[in-house]
Amino acid sequence: MNKHELLDRLTCKAGALAAGEKKFFAKSIGKASLKAVIESIKMELPPIKGEGEYKVQGTVPGGEIEGDFMVYQWLGEAYPTLIFHHGNNEQPFNFKKTAKNTFRDIIKNRTDQLQTNVILLRAPFHDRGLKAYTEKITEGENFIAMLAFSTVLTDRLVTAVKEKTGKPVAVAGFSLGGWVTNLHKTYFDQADAYIPMAAGALLAELFLTSRYRALAGQPAFDDPEDLRRTMNFQQDFLGKSQGNIHPLLGKYDQIIEYPMQSGAYPECTVNVVEKGHVTLATDGELLFNHIQKSLKSMATLNKVS
Repeated sequence: MNKHELLDRLTCKAGALAAGEKKFFAKSIGKASLKAVIESIKMELPPIKGEGEYKVQGTVPGGEIEGDFMVYQWLGEAYPTLIFHHGNNEQPFNFKKTAKNTFRDIIKNRTDQLQTNVILLRAPFHDRGLKAYTEKITEGENFIAMLAFSTVLTDRLVTAVKEKTGKPVAVAGFSLGGWVTNLHKTYFDQADAYIPMAAGALLAELFLTSRYRALAGQPAFDDPEDLRRTMNFQQDFLGKSQGNIHPLLGKYDQIIEYPMQSGAYPECTVNVVEKGHVTLATDGELLFNHIQKSLKSMATLNKVS
């Protein structure tokens, strides 16, 4: 066992102890699939009027739900756009050093190196602190609604930005954000480039077979096939062309396990790095370089007219 694997395993154990009874799906695993909830969501996007924060309301089978996005950098309509989604249990709009924030670590201080507009999403339940978030994710329907909402919000933004600028749009994300990136590719496929980092298409396996299973409640293990039915989407994902996907996976990741999740990418080149989940999440320069290289590989993304 190397340091990358060890740190992931210790992090999962510590997370399980901290969660106590408030683990993922501790109360229920939910019934509706990700696909079904994505198809059911109703949402209207506010007009984008420049840099700033925007609240977005939506409805899911369980009721109303709310998320946000921030236009962090707007260079103008002559530029392409990067849409970025954060990881699990982060504070994406809190840029203080003490906050858990992959956007800050990867992109915020390097935006001058990106000749793109930059839009940052905030998933539902990520604006109220850890205690409120952990209470929400004890119910599977909330976790699925959160992912579905972010996926649909991504699509509304892709559509709106393309209409506004006529320029290419790339979608990127780390961990939770990587899953949202792949879900958008699967069920909408309207972006010009997809950059999923530390994500695949077998979401249920995180909670059933990876070290992250320590953070899953008993209902997940009582009916594992139902969890797979509602959360895995690899069959649908593999039905899409992979020419514009630029995935990154950690070779030693104990959460997004390379042997399990790499099967989502048979037709594209996977950037496999000598990292675990934690050591990858904290290497902002490596992740930024992957995003930048992925954008540059799409020649049209670098043309401003």
